[in-house]
Amino acid sequence: MKKRILIVCSLVLTLALALGLSACEEQAVKMVPVQSTASDLTMSFPEDWSAQELNDLAAIQMGKAKTEEYLALFEFDATAFSDATLEDFANLVSEDMKTFISDADVGAWEDVTINGISALQTEVSGTIISDGSGDDVDVTYLVTVFRNDTGFYEALAWSVQNMYEDAKPDFEKILNTVTLP
Repeated sequence: MKKRILIVCSLVLTLALALGLSACEEQAVKMVPVQSTASDLTMSFPEDWSAQELNDLAAIQMGKAKTEEYLALFEFDATAFSDATLEDFANLVSEDMKTFISDADVGAWEDVTINGISALQTEVSGTIISDGSGDDVDVTYLVTVFRNDTGFYEALAWSVQNMYEDAKPDFEKILNTVTLP
């Protein structure tokens, strides 16, 4: 009987250590702040992400090519959208996404809060048509829009469709670090 108790205790201890180590490994990811090139907005990214050249208009452009995870943040002056609500801006973003994603499937916009900021968020899936090279890519975007008194913000986080579900927690963690000026 003592032997069984000892074996059970050993298994429980081993399991607890294994779970504890994996939790520690997840917490050990260092986040590095990145400031927008257009304002004082900052976001923090895992240290294994790096600056990318994704879009000339993006104020923040980061990615992790190894896992096909990317995020671009765009900023728009509020005066360019006089009288526009966040919902109006979200609808404009949806329509714009359809211009560069073939067969775009745009989900419903949902109210979310990112680091205390009211935002709208949706997922968009479809195919990015190649520039003639024949390398069309199936992608899914996590699209988040938010605003302050001076502007509107559009965060596009994406991955190839077959890796998106694994990437989504990283996107959400990054988005929850947004600080507005």
